[in-house]
Amino acid sequence: QKMLEATNTNGKSNSDVVRPVVSAIDLGQGSREKWTIDFALMSESDAAGYEIPFQYVRENVYPIRSQNRRASYAEKWWQYAEARPGMRMALKGKGRFIVTPGVSKHRLFVWVDASVLCNQGTLVFAREDDYFLGVLHSKIHEIWALKQGTSLEDRPRYTPTSTFETFPFPWPPGKEPTEDAGVQDVSAAASQLDAFRSGWLNPPAAEIGVTISEKMLQKRTLTNLYNALTLYREKFKGKSRQPAVWSEAAQHIISIDEIETLDYIHTALDHAVLNAYGWPHNLSDEQILERLLALNLERANK
Repeated sequence: QKMLEATNTNGKSNSDVVRPVVSAIDLGQGSREKWTIDFALMSESDAAGYEIPFQYVRENVYPIRSQNRRASYAEKWWQYAEARPGMRMALKGKGRFIVTPGVSKHRLFVWVDASVLCNQGTLVFAREDDYFLGVLHSKIHEIWALKQGTSLEDRPRYTPTSTFETFPFPWPPGKEPTEDAGVQDVSAAASQLDAFRSGWLNPPAAEIGVTISEKMLQKRTLTNLYNALTLYREKFKGKSRQPAVWSEAAQHIISIDEIETLDYIHTALDHAVLNAYGWPHNLSDEQILERLLALNLERANK
């Protein structure tokens, strides 16, 4: 806060370089509200114009980085060791982008504001449209990613070269007919999913301490939300509706009404994506994989 409030001789704001930072754990377990100093690809003289942040980095980073055996790291000690110029160029001008944890129990895709720097263990998608989020978060993409990816212990790993670059979207990325009903339906379903999750993770202040305890609020994470969805689909869906039994099994994190709504939204999203492909809704996972592979090969041959 002291850095953000400070003024610089050059008139520039330290908010240019003092940024919220997100790692994989923040996506699934909730934000830890961490911040970082990020001079991006600036020269040393440009970075020095942000006086207090630069002084902090000079005192705390320079003594270590200047001794690094890799010359590029030692010479550009004020920059991130891996500054990711390709990612920065791809995100330029975007107001938000999509992020997923590299390794995660559940395959989660979330929106992140452009002011945030994504750090260790995250994968970034330089798109800001709901359609793209919707296809990524559909069952169709998830089963492909699980089949094509690797794992760390019991947690699937999202490997871009095998899970993303090989995935045949309904239309090749960048060539989506934005006015097409299929694109618009996927977009609408994805927007509804984001709105539901955001409302559940961040309930109105009036509800906190009244209908939602502080302890329960701390348990409202995406990992716990999708743990509950998995539990519902495996043991409760299609059976007699017993709110008390469900509440106990779900550890009171989410109500039966809310989990049914989330299940409905995800099902609607899956159906919208299947419609975009022109495929029926009753395909098995194996049949979806067969069709995706056929589409992959068809496009590769072209």
